[in-house]
Amino acid sequence: MRIILALLFAAGSCAVPTTASAASQEPQAPVFRSGANEVLVDIVVRDKRGKLVRDLKPGDVTVLENGVPQQVTSFREVRGAGTLRPDREATVQTGKGAEPAVQLQRQIRLVSLVFHGLDTDGRRNARNAALEFVNSDLGPNVYYAVFFISRVFRPVIGYTNDRARIRKAIDLVTGWQKADTGNSAGIAADRGPRDGAPPEAPGNAELRGPNFGASISAMANFNAHMDLNMFGAIDIFGLWGIVSELAKLPGRKTVLYFSEGLGLPFDYRQHYLSMISAANRANVTFYTIDARGLVTSSDMTAVRQSIHAAVNTTQDVTTRAAVEGSGMYGQGEMGFDKAMQSIYNNTQQNLFDLSEKTGGFLIANTNNFTQPMRQLSEDFNTYYEITYRAPEMNYDGRFRAISVKVERPGVKVQSRDGYFALPVMEGQAVFPFEVPLLHALGRPTLARELKYQARVAQFRNSAGERQAVLVFDMPLDQISFMKDESGTKARSYISFLALVKDERGKVAAKLSRDLPLDHPLDRVSQFKQGRSIFTRPLKLAPGRYTLESAVSDNVGGKTGAKRSVLVVGAGDEEARISDVLLVRRMDPASAEPDLSDPLQTVAGKIVPTLEDHFTGGSGGQLAAFLTVYPKPDLPKPVVYLDLLRDGKLVRRAEPPVPPPGADGAAALIGRISLASLPPGSYELRAAVVQGDQGARRSLSVTID
Repeated sequence: MRIILALLFAAGSCAVPTTASAASQEPQAPVFRSGANEVLVDIVVRDKRGKLVRDLKPGDVTVLENGVPQQVTSFREVRGAGTLRPDREATVQTGKGAEPAVQLQRQIRLVSLVFHGLDTDGRRNARNAALEFVNSDLGPNVYYAVFFISRVFRPVIGYTNDRARIRKAIDLVTGWQKADTGNSAGIAADRGPRDGAPPEAPGNAELRGPNFGASISAMANFNAHMDLNMFGAIDIFGLWGIVSELAKLPGRKTVLYFSEGLGLPFDYRQHYLSMISAANRANVTFYTIDARGLVTSSDMTAVRQSIHAAVNTTQDVTTRAAVEGSGMYGQGEMGFDKAMQSIYNNTQQNLFDLSEKTGGFLIANTNNFTQPMRQLSEDFNTYYEITYRAPEMNYDGRFRAISVKVERPGVKVQSRDGYFALPVMEGQAVFPFEVPLLHALGRPTLARELKYQARVAQFRNSAGERQAVLVFDMPLDQISFMKDESGTKARSYISFLALVKDERGKVAAKLSRDLPLDHPLDRVSQFKQGRSIFTRPLKLAPGRYTLESAVSDNVGGKTGAKRSVLVVGAGDEEARISDVLLVRRMDPASAEPDLSDPLQTVAGKIVPTLEDHFTGGSGGQLAAFLTVYPKPDLPKPVVYLDLLRDGKLVRRAEPPVPPPGADGAAALIGRISLASLPPGSYELRAAVVQGDQGARRSLSVTID
């Protein structure tokens, strides 16, 4: 089943444009308007023997949205590459004064061949399957593009119907295209095209067809808009990049995903579901091919390993939390996360789920791809298109389930399962859990039911942009819990969203999380002692921004929202110092640290806190993190960490400045004792002096 909401191409708009006209138009995102929407659905129907059913009439089919039958306005059968069967076309109009049904025109076909994470056998199987399909489905109206996903997402060729170029690209990504050295390494041995390499230049076939150059480039750049911490799921976002641009193009759109399994980190389950929803809204069907061929081992091995790790982690973390007394959110829930991850560790099941939810099917556990690829070709060329008028659209982020019933005994309907009702945000993906938070930010009076803080900490200027970190921090003692039916566990569920908007209102950066969690009852009090802290590195051009943030306690029904001004300066020539962040803890250093994150240090990853109230007395201290950028031609810098009250110095520390790294940055942590200090408001000031130059940053704290 394919779905296109509020964007149906009028007569002639599905025709192949010339290069000049296509190049003169910027790609436009679909606009989803409120009110009545035309929804285009296509289905494949087979009998109990697997044969295509080709004689259906409008009265044989019922379309339901959220269980409610919908008014069908047009129905037709399509056979062949864009061939319309006039004898099977019918128009359905009901009701007095019904508007004429949309006339569906001959469509182009866009096929995206995506190769991901293949070993030697997998490359051979993927090549054979891809060529089997290309050799049987390459008409004048069918265009192919080839993509490769490894450590990065790379287009190899743009959409073309040049058979020789398509075969060459397939050979290249599967290692069958010989390199200049005479071996058959190709991209497969290099794990992908070199960084920054553009897709192949368009050939004559593209010049006679649509100009997809802008879309291909946008697909390659899609990941730049995502949270840098999300690259653990590069396959999900690589596929999403394809879907996001195909949404702007007409025609029947198919993705053939050749992989040895789809990794689905538990942290990205909402992103995965949103990607599927975007595919269903954009008329994109996934057919997944497990390129391992005939598999003798079970994917349940990884599932059992995750469950075992969850048990061990839970025991270990409980001990650490009791010893450390941190109650920090994230540590105490690691066992839960690993247990939930076990659900998604069956990578072949994930391939099945992706195809099933988008109207395709999985090809797996076979070394002979001829017959299944022929069935895929039948799906590609023979199907029914149905149009119905959907009810008024309310962008509440809820799932709209679509089902199709056929009045024939024993038939199987191949269709999608629905979509999320999501608004469009330029340059960003919108997830279902974010919609209520967006509504909260849109209210005239912002809710103040939850206490939290959001801040952008600024670091150095580089190449005309300011390196920064977006920080979200909320105490968990205000979160509500709900007991489950067994009475042994309690559930909490919080969601948050932070947006950095430029002066035009465009979102320059976004940080969001959706956190439904179950807790043993005896650990709820420990959980409530902690804080929910998340960070995201980003780069911002000099200018004036607005930081908008919102959080919701979905169990307690409470919401909080804030809006503040952020000014990013162009920098100066003085000795430079970053903003100051208080340190909650330091996590162990990552084996592959994110070099764009200024919180990553040689010693470990800084976990900051925006908490500003602290208890004084014996043992109390403030730990402050900052980064200095010394000039190589000046004396060694000196850093002073001062605590002031009413402008008067009451305590000073001089943390040593380590030698700067290869990037010229010297990160350090300074500590100031709170012993014997009276309660009140203080200023924590960090200053760097290098020769006759200096700079300082400060923040306010309260000692109780």
